Amino acid sequence: MRKKSIVLFILLILSIISAILIINIKSETPTEEATPGQQLNVSLVSHSTVFLPFYVALEKNVFASYGLEVSVNTCSSQWDAYNTLLAGETDIILTGPEIVFFHLQQDKTEELVIIAPASNANDCFLLARKNDKPFDWIDLKGKVVIGHKNGELPQIVFEHILRQHNLRPFIDVHIINNLPPEMMLGSFQAGTGQYIVLSEPLASLAESNNIGHIVASLELADTPLPTNVFLTTSEFLSAHRTACQKFVEAYRLGIERTKELFPEEIALSVQEHFPGLQSNVLLKAVSRCKSTNCWPSSSCLTTKELTNLQDILLKGKEINEKIPVRKIPLESFPE
Repeated sequence: MRKKSIVLFILLILSIISAILIINIKSETPTEEATPGQQLNVSLVSHSTVFLPFYVALEKNVFASYGLEVSVNTCSSQWDAYNTLLAGETDIILTGPEIVFFHLQQDKTEELVIIAPASNANDCFLLARKNDKPFDWIDLKGKVVIGHKNGELPQIVFEHILRQHNLRPFIDVHIINNLPPEMMLGSFQAGTGQYIVLSEPLASLAESNNIGHIVASLELADTPLPTNVFLTTSEFLSAHRTACQKFVEAYRLGIERTKELFPEEIALSVQEHFPGLQSNVLLKAVSRCKSTNCWPSSSCLTTKELTNLQDILLKGKEINEKIPVRKIPLESFPE
């Protein structure tokens, strides 16, 4: 009887120790908040048809099928989005990848992480008031062009193309780059400049209203570039890794759905993201965007894409020195 009591006492002690160990292990394990209903705040820098897979994933409940509740906020600029991310006011931003290089150049303590590419083609076009003859880039010499703001990829690529055609930006071609995005088309319509650089759906809107006509694309066919990426902070990624992975997987499915659906069905489903835009104009922009195949086939950026981008930034003197690609924080989720 005495031996039995001793055995029971030992078993009781072992059970208590095991329970304490389990509690300690759980308390030291980071909490993973990718449970159904996980909320993610995503900020965009504009409403563009190049973001169609994101809108499709929202409207076709793709994010919801992954247990994510995605809310969307539109910022006035990429720097506004960037600041909201660093301040913890948003979780993920959809913006140009150039901002990562600018961030690294400033030696900020907070680390930004690219979790996936969003697009790999430029949806920007050069429009002229008239399209009465075949366009040649030399036609821009001595002309006034309404461009984008300094430091934004469309403007950087535009200046790069000018240099490729032996045209010096701001010397051979006068570029207006201080207009807010919402004033660009109106200023052109009012008579400012002979050319303008517009993204979709504004390019289709200008054509539909006979304000301007597309004469060239800002696409660099021989130089693959990441034109938009999803960014978050290393701190958020560490605490919500599964949620980030599910977000990337859902976006990949959004790309597949966008490629499968007819333009008419896409335009109808994403109309609310382009308030005030006529359905026929949106359909034209959607059709053009689908035809360019501007979405990546992989969730991982390649070294070549990042190197190409950095070379353009260096040539344009947007960054002071070369940054080793290995220092650019990338997250690669299994596909």
